[in-house]
Amino acid sequence: MAEQGLVGRSEELAEVREIVRRTRQGIGACLTIDGPAGIGKSRLLREGIAEATASGVTVITGRVTELDAAAPLSPLLAALRGHVDLGELNPVADNRYWLINRLTELIEAAARVRPVLIVLDDLHWADELTVLALRDMVPALRTSPVGWLLALRPLPRRSAVRDALRWIATEHGRQLHLGPLNRREMAEVCQNLLGAVPSPELLTLAERSGGNPFLLEELITSLRIGDRIRVAGGLATIGDGSLPPGFVVAAHRRLLELASPVRQLLDAAAVLGRPFSLHEAAALVGKPAGDMVEPAAEAVTAGILVETGDELMFRHDLLREATYRSLAAPVRQALHREAVSVVRAEGRPAVEAAQHLIRVARKGDAHAAEVLHEAASDLKTSAPSAAADLLLHLLELLDDADASRPARIAEAVDALATAGRLTEARQVGEKALGASLAPTVEAGILAGLAEMFKHAGQDRLVVDYANRGLVRAGVPDDLRARLLAVKSHALLYLDDDGSLEEADEVAREAITVGERTGESAAVVVAAVARSVTARYRGDLGQATALAAQAVGVAEQAGGQARIRLPRLWLGRALISVDQLDEADTMLEHGQREAERLGAVWSMPLWHHGRTQLHIAAGRLDDAVAEAEAGLATSDRMSAGALDGSLLSTLAWLAIRRGKTAEAAGYLRRIPRRRDADSPPKASALLYDVRGRGADAVQLLAPIYQRLEAYPGILTFDPWTAPYLVRLAKCTGATQQAQRAMRAARQLADLNPGVTYLAGMALRAESLLSGDTDALDEAILLLRKGPRRLSLASALEDRGYLDQLAGRRTDAVAILDEAATLYTQILAEGDAARAHRRLRELGVRRRLRPAGGRARTGWGSLTESELKVVRLVAEGKTNRAVATELFLSPHTVDSHLRHAFVKLGVASRVELTRAFLEREPGSAG
Repeated sequence: MAEQGLVGRSEELAEVREIVRRTRQGIGACLTIDGPAGIGKSRLLREGIAEATASGVTVITGRVTELDAAAPLSPLLAALRGHVDLGELNPVADNRYWLINRLTELIEAAARVRPVLIVLDDLHWADELTVLALRDMVPALRTSPVGWLLALRPLPRRSAVRDALRWIATEHGRQLHLGPLNRREMAEVCQNLLGAVPSPELLTLAERSGGNPFLLEELITSLRIGDRIRVAGGLATIGDGSLPPGFVVAAHRRLLELASPVRQLLDAAAVLGRPFSLHEAAALVGKPAGDMVEPAAEAVTAGILVETGDELMFRHDLLREATYRSLAAPVRQALHREAVSVVRAEGRPAVEAAQHLIRVARKGDAHAAEVLHEAASDLKTSAPSAAADLLLHLLELLDDADASRPARIAEAVDALATAGRLTEARQVGEKALGASLAPTVEAGILAGLAEMFKHAGQDRLVVDYANRGLVRAGVPDDLRARLLAVKSHALLYLDDDGSLEEADEVAREAITVGERTGESAAVVVAAVARSVTARYRGDLGQATALAAQAVGVAEQAGGQARIRLPRLWLGRALISVDQLDEADTMLEHGQREAERLGAVWSMPLWHHGRTQLHIAAGRLDDAVAEAEAGLATSDRMSAGALDGSLLSTLAWLAIRRGKTAEAAGYLRRIPRRRDADSPPKASALLYDVRGRGADAVQLLAPIYQRLEAYPGILTFDPWTAPYLVRLAKCTGATQQAQRAMRAARQLADLNPGVTYLAGMALRAESLLSGDTDALDEAILLLRKGPRRLSLASALEDRGYLDQLAGRRTDAVAILDEAATLYTQILAEGDAARAHRRLRELGVRRRLRPAGGRARTGWGSLTESELKVVRLVAEGKTNRAVATELFLSPHTVDSHLRHAFVKLGVASRVELTRAFLEREPGSAG
């Protein structure tokens, strides 16, 4: 006899078994199953668990309950307990990203021993930290033998859980929707339950279940218990085809027929809303725990409750919901109010008490407000969205004249902003600002809103809110420093006339006020803003000094000042003066510090900085890996402020590597909004590659226009000066070409100790004038530095000039060198162009793969990829590899995925086997 609930699910069962098979083979896989309650999701999960267990896979199971929606990471931690060592993990710690990273590493380590299948049911109740963890862990573990089976009910149209799980299913797995059984399948279920063919009348009644297997089974069971079904001659019939009065779900009748003590126990259990002890249920209804023993045994025998360790829970959530809905409203409210005292007496978190209070508290209830605030404070770092919801409920309870109301509004705005609920944060803040507030409170809310929109990249709103705070009378100087600092940073990205000058002026004032009041975080932000304006002006020495000053202040002050990322900006400034080793150290140290401090929202920024470092050093393969890691991190955190710049950089890298179609794909993904941190360099280069140079010049018109006042623009993309000259000259835009050349010269003169800037200026001048002596001098300077891409481009220019002058021998030698250098740094698109020039000179060179490597197989791996593969083959986790190579786990994952494709493997198991075959005895 088939297990009930699996009738009509053969295709779905095959999908589940495929996940188990892939996990067993060491291939990370994920299947998300959704459908209404009772449709058969849990039965499918049980089938997957049984098959995985039988095949030697470690199975980790968890079920989420309604109250878990406000319990950070509790279902996942409960599932993992006993499988990995969770001793040092604290789900309400300040650094929730450290917690997720550590948890990922523990699972990855366990999977190195045996494949792991993680099965989570009822994820529609999941708390935001669990969802955040899944959003990060599923893709992070895709190269490990870790499989996922996730089940949930359909979620509201706008839901963070829904969006995250849909993203996981779309990007990193499959999604399976379970629909109702058809009439034939319902007849099969009835026959399995009754051992007889259902009559047409009985089948018509069965169809009232809507094809829901659980409801159908409960309906048939309740009809049998009521002795309403007759079986004779292999046919099951029913005399009365009506449903029980007031039928909502078939379970209702069974519940109503239970003895009063059992119903009392179930009522308490339904209100508690989670696995419970008899002691808790007894306390809730005011009875001794001993009086609950027999009712509990009867409920288990009736199939309503099941044992789970030392606790009991409903066999199915529909049974709990049916019980809960059957309670009269006054009874329900009384039980919830009593539950507050019970869970507090049991030492449960304030969050659980708050969930009961939300259902019963009324306006002016000071005790309820106190409990809600305590619960929100517990959740503010680990689950800011849940904390925000509690604070919003708290505000509904507070009287308008309550003295604590302004402070609670500010906390709610901060929590909403931290959770990314910007529209709500703005609405709550604006509503509060419409009331009469003390200057300190009002300025605090405005500063919070400004800083919120700064993280979101909406700089015009930042300036607006900062200005509103700054014009208020009576604003304390510490808040004034914060407002000035965030305004100065936002002004950097407006591209308005005079915005950079204003940014520098505002930053100066922020530093003065911040130093006087001890507001060190504002001093750091303002010093960084001044560093950026100095860099735009071309004063790279001052830019570096100001960024170093910001780092020094942050180091001395600690706290919030260190979270303002001054090392990121110092690293970027060091790149601009060609101190690449120092920049590498600064970025690596700063990124690890940001992770320790929990500022993981900044990870895309660090990846972007390291991408620019690798481009400057001519390590294009590493640049691609870092940019991909930055984009992946941004996707997982739903933070898109830097997506445009990362996608633009990936497009530029793709063009350099000769992959114009791939570049076009990246450009199509750039958000359709103005993104000041994403200059149109890649789009212009794509136009140029496709023979549309005039369109490229037009696209770059704003950059040409600003070069005279801000020659430092050229340091943000060091290749642009010669490129801008060549592009403008070739399209007849002589004025623009001269602007670019003058800007390059001005920048070099301002920074006489930076040799690559002198080389760039000489190269730009030679392109405009055809002066080969200047170009030769540029090449000599570039040979002394690390910028191999700039050197290769200068060599190509020299070869082309020799070609035009008819100096064939010289042209061939120097173009060959350029092509070789392009190939070594993976600029295969540029190498192909250099080879075309050689063919024009009658020289046919075989276009060698990058660095002499093949396109597939071990010979195709880059140096960075091979380092990662070697350490993975030794059994190290991604985080351990990242620590050893001074990378992030996301960058390691990017290198590993590239290696998988090149080697034709699908798992770490296959990768390790292949490595051992290639280098016997190397891994240990």
